[in-house]
Amino acid sequence: MPLSLSHLCEDVILLISDHLSHTLSEYQQTPLKNLSLTNHHFRTLLLPRIFKTIHINRPTSQLTPTPLLSHHAQTFKIDMFGSMWWWCSGAYTSSSDALDLLRCIQSMQNLSTLEISMMKRSTDIYTAAFGDERVTNDAIFILNRVEKLVVTSSAAFLATHCPNLKSLIIQDGSECLIDSYTDLTTRLSPLHPRLKTGNLHLTHFDATATWSATELQNLVESYPNLQSLRMRTETWCYHAPTHTIIQILAAELTHLRTLHLVKAGSLGLGYQCVWKRKIEACSDAEYRVAMWVENERLRVAAENGVVREAFGRIGGLGECWLGERRVARRVGGGGWMWERRREEGDEGGVFARMRREKEGVVVGVEFGC
Repeated sequence: MPLSLSHLCEDVILLISDHLSHTLSEYQQTPLKNLSLTNHHFRTLLLPRIFKTIHINRPTSQLTPTPLLSHHAQTFKIDMFGSMWWWCSGAYTSSSDALDLLRCIQSMQNLSTLEISMMKRSTDIYTAAFGDERVTNDAIFILNRVEKLVVTSSAAFLATHCPNLKSLIIQDGSECLIDSYTDLTTRLSPLHPRLKTGNLHLTHFDATATWSATELQNLVESYPNLQSLRMRTETWCYHAPTHTIIQILAAELTHLRTLHLVKAGSLGLGYQCVWKRKIEACSDAEYRVAMWVENERLRVAAENGVVREAFGRIGGLGECWLGERRVARRVGGGGWMWERRREEGDEGGVFARMRREKEGVVVGVEFGC
């Protein structure tokens, strides 16, 4: 049956909105709102896209309520770095702010992704809410619809409030750098006295930590069904040896499919990239290339050593990342295939002229076993 003209027009409008959403950067204002003002039909068609992602930076009591949030919002971003979150009610701590926010989140019928950015001092409003004598039913604290949670470290405790959570990402911006380091186990511990750490539904975990053996062991025991684990760190290397990390993962995570580690030079394997100053001081191009070739040989050997143990011990593992641009994928016959993309933006100044020499020796695709 042929499409009607109205259906074709709707398809065109949606294609235009998709194009605008993908071509404009996050810092540019999306003109979907202006497009929706064309007529009533356009507005009805585009409202689900306009209100698909909601971003607020103040308590919900200061916002004008609208049913559009509950009907269309799929992603809710909450920025709690402003002073309005702890002074707006005339008191440093206000349980009402947290309770209002939780009610707002629960009212969103299509919500699946929740993003909350805050510092340690903002936890006061949640602590006050959990002890509020006016709350007689803990159901207000449970966020059943949230499947993906993106939080700063201070908000990681909210994972215990999402019983159907599948993906948890803990990432801190520059605003959080003044907060002292808190181990992963403490960050994931509940603030609410009657909630428990752990979630059998969680399959994807991504966080920055020192990754001591204790931290990792507690994590895998709390989330035994992880399929994807990304282990970021701001220290030079993990606190636990690479061998110990793989041993723990192999013993506890039988469903693990993707493992994302740091670069081989930060895994404590004895390999370190050739010193930049040594390259800069060398005026002989042929000798520089020879140094790059040797460096590449050592790096490839170190990377293969890591994935050999990872694939050998973790039976279901399908891919192992080392850094952001190097991944080994398991293939038949007990081997793996590497995809190594050239790293960009690492060099500047005089060293930039030698980048081509370094890139020229990169082993981009390689079969390992």
